[in-house]
Amino acid sequence: MARIARRAHNQFHDRPDLTPPPVLLVDAAEAARRLRVSRRKLFDLTRSGEIACVRIGRLVRYAAEYLERWVKDRTGASNNGGRAVKTQGSRP
Repeated sequence: MARIARRAHNQFHDRPDLTPPPVLLVDAAEAARRLRVSRRKLFDLTRSGEIACVRIGRLVRYAAEYLERWVKDRTGASNNGGRAVKTQGSRP
């Protein structure tokens, strides 16, 4: 996969007037890297249904859009099972 990405990068690097197509799917290692979690944690989140994956035969891939949405949904959430917690007001 890295070889294909390098080839695509070189193709667009030589032509500054072209923009590379967006990355739609990433493998587990890249998804875990983007989320800053271990692959084991990523697989646990996938198995529990918290993070959606795309299966292509035996391959498991993650849509970049799903990963971004998962993070946005948890912005401001505490470690309380991923649920946002309402506060009564701000504390100094």
